[in-house]
Amino acid sequence: MRNQGLIFSLPSTARSFRFGICNRRFLGYGAESWLSYVFFFCSEALEAWKETITSCFLQLKTLFREEVKNQTGMSIMKKIGVIFNQDAGSYKKLERDPEAWINEIAVRHAIQDVEFDVRAVPAAEIDGTIGGFIKNNYDVIAAAGGDGTINGVAMMIKDTDAVLGVIPSGTFNHFAKDAGIPLEFEAAVLNLVNGSATLIDYGSVNDRIFLNNSSIGQYPVAALTRETGRRRNPMNKRLAMIGAIVKTALRYPVLEISVESAPDAECLQTPLVFIGNNYYDISPLKIGKRNQLDSGKLYAYGSTCTHLGCSLHLAILALFNKLSLSKKFERVAFEAAVIRSKKTLLPVAVDGEIHKLKTPLHYQMHPKALKVILP
Repeated sequence: MRNQGLIFSLPSTARSFRFGICNRRFLGYGAESWLSYVFFFCSEALEAWKETITSCFLQLKTLFREEVKNQTGMSIMKKIGVIFNQDAGSYKKLERDPEAWINEIAVRHAIQDVEFDVRAVPAAEIDGTIGGFIKNNYDVIAAAGGDGTINGVAMMIKDTDAVLGVIPSGTFNHFAKDAGIPLEFEAAVLNLVNGSATLIDYGSVNDRIFLNNSSIGQYPVAALTRETGRRRNPMNKRLAMIGAIVKTALRYPVLEISVESAPDAECLQTPLVFIGNNYYDISPLKIGKRNQLDSGKLYAYGSTCTHLGCSLHLAILALFNKLSLSKKFERVAFEAAVIRSKKTLLPVAVDGEIHKLKTPLHYQMHPKALKVILP
């Protein structure tokens, strides 16, 4: 029986991917084929130069500050903008006024040559506030909140000279945990001052970026079900998600997708496709963890199960770290892919936020393209 894995089309035109299978085919030996390989090689070389130049720029910026201080005895003030979403539940749970809290931390630790500009604004004003930070050449623009807030700030500053800072205060804080950023408020603030600007990867799907992951299928459906339920009956986000997952699993909606670039492409039915920015561990004790944020690879995980019993069987195998025994679960690393569907719009989860995106879905890895303050 022919393997019916999820098929990815790669823009390099040199490879086609299935979950679990990588078929490398020359598309011909004519001029067009050779030109595509020359173009691919040049693109890789330019990407490497971009990474080197960006790294040098960050080091020169630091050395320039130190040299000015040594020569003149004067310091160049480091400007850090910190933005809080007033509408977020995490903001409402803060113990005290964040601006006074940060200023107190600065005084207690005798922080010098740093100017904090702390803004707590409604969600509708966040983009405008970030735009003001960028216009005024702030060195660090910090997102104080959960993964959704961090994603929004990263989306706006990714092509600027600003460095992303993080004060984690969300429900799950997946990015902060994987990046090693302190979860405690004071330690996170000190990291903005003492941490180092580091280049990490991010992924994108159409016009949205993701620092953690993106998925299609049952997870976005469950997330929409969760929010609908919370509007009717406000409850804890975690509990609401558990209920939504159970409800969605019992209905077991299956997504039909295909890729038209491979000549033998077939329609595939799948309950879920999960795209991770770098490798996600799926072993029982470390499930959902990442040890690296700069491998330059996206990882796709999915199954070809079409009923709940099959998914429960996979769950049992996962519990004993035996997923490799099943032909229904597949995983593949890639840099770019296109996923097509008969539906014009698909609900897509992007760092926990749900967006309805037009198909086809174009997934792309952006290696070492975002500057983040890490310990």
